[in-house]
Amino acid sequence: MSVGRAFVAFDLDQVPHGDIQDFLHWFDQAAEFDDDSNATIPELTRWYDALHSKYQPTAGWDGTSYFVARDFVWARINVDGAEENARQLARDLGVGFYITGDMQIQVELPDGRIVE
Repeated sequence: MSVGRAFVAFDLDQVPHGDIQDFLHWFDQAAEFDDDSNATIPELTRWYDALHSKYQPTAGWDGTSYFVARDFVWARINVDGAEENARQLARDLGVGFYITGDMQIQVELPDGRIVE
């Protein structure tokens, strides 16, 4: 995994995901990370808890870190296998999944559909 990539799990009821441009516009606004409330929906809390228990935060600009907001959870985890783990957890919990900094911009929905 390259430095700078992070995973975002998001609430399908609160985040626009029918069109990639609408999603990216939302993400640009959300990426200001001004709502670190640690309060979100139960599915996103479970996504965060599962990853956090397996991949503890680490120091440094390329370390593992998390951010919890009302309608999404952001996680940067620079460990082999973390991407597939995070993706599968999102599917299992019924939340959307997005990889930031990825060359192929796409949003993955729990039913397997890809929004590009």
